[in-house]
Amino acid sequence: MHAALIFSPSSSEPCVLPVKHFRKNAHEGENMYEPTQEIIVAELRLRGMIQVGEIMRILGPGLTSISPYEIQRMRETGLVVYDEPLGPDSVLRLP
Repeated sequence: MHAALIFSPSSSEPCVLPVKHFRKNAHEGENMYEPTQEIIVAELRLRGMIQVGEIMRILGPGLTSISPYEIQRMRETGLVVYDEPLGPDSVLRLP
């Protein structure tokens, strides 16, 4: 099992999360480690709700391009809810 050490600006303590999601990197053909869903859910558990723009700031510039895709996928699987259209001002909540 893999784990991710998450540092959140909303908490003074780091959080260790088990990572379950691996995705195939289409560009390089390798498995890629992306704990983006775990980070988003952890932030929602801490805060209750959060704006997409804040999530993108927390994830950093390296994950900004995949964040909308991950958030939409999380909505399709019932992990989060938000009002359409998805944008930086959209508010994510746990169902």
